[in-house]
Amino acid sequence: MTRPFLQYRFLNQTPTAVVLNTFNEAFSDYILPMHLTEAQWAYKLKNDGVDWSLSLGAFDGEALVGVILHGRNQKEFYNAGTGVIPSHRGQGITRALYAFGLPLLQEQGFEVGILEVISTNDAAKRTYEKIGFEKTAVLNCYNGTISAVGNGKAVTLQPLTPELYQAYYADKSVAPSWQNDRRAVLAHWEILEVQQIYSEQTAVGYLVYHPQSNKLIQLYIAPEFRRKGLATALLSSLFTADKKLLVTNVNSTDTALNTLFKKLGLQLFLKQDLMVLNL
Repeated sequence: MTRPFLQYRFLNQTPTAVVLNTFNEAFSDYILPMHLTEAQWAYKLKNDGVDWSLSLGAFDGEALVGVILHGRNQKEFYNAGTGVIPSHRGQGITRALYAFGLPLLQEQGFEVGILEVISTNDAAKRTYEKIGFEKTAVLNCYNGTISAVGNGKAVTLQPLTPELYQAYYADKSVAPSWQNDRRAVLAHWEILEVQQIYSEQTAVGYLVYHPQSNKLIQLYIAPEFRRKGLATALLSSLFTADKKLLVTNVNSTDTALNTLFKKLGLQLFLKQDLMVLNL
């Protein structure tokens, strides 16, 4: 049961440094422990589109003991992180936060809530199911060094304009997850490499990656140019043996990408369940 003296409110009046401290404490003993620096925190907030007027906090007196970060995209909200500090777990705080927040989000016109949860985190999944979230997909995360070798095909890159990028994006049959979608790319455009892929002077697709972290965010090869070794040639030249490639939240239904990453020798290190709440 929730302690009667806990208070629940939106976080738009709470200093972001306070939220970061609570977030880091909550995730210090997580399945994948996490401790974000201020720079990493700022990147996450921007990437996930976190809106403090939609994000929720549980307070024990003046102490922030639980948080749910929310981003927005039109009529969808995204759970960018739920955390309760160890001393206050087992009190139903996550459910209480949503009991407080969901009616208010619905009043603002939101129709759908989205989140990702590690597939083996059964306790969290049960909590979200009780709130009303349902599993809709499995997302795969890969990392490692590329062991496959390109086939010698000449692949070149040229910078892509935001307008042409969005035209390409519209052709994707499987939409990227929230953290890797068009909104996130446009938010970080100035620090990402967004490149059009050419083979023999013909545009065949595009890729987006973050050079500082070697994270591949999006990769698209037009259907008529697939199975020609172009993606393998490109990625094996970009991400050489001294660069560990990271790819997160690839929808398991995207057969082409999952097959490619396995062929490249990347390791599937994590699965996440995509869960959706219809209000």
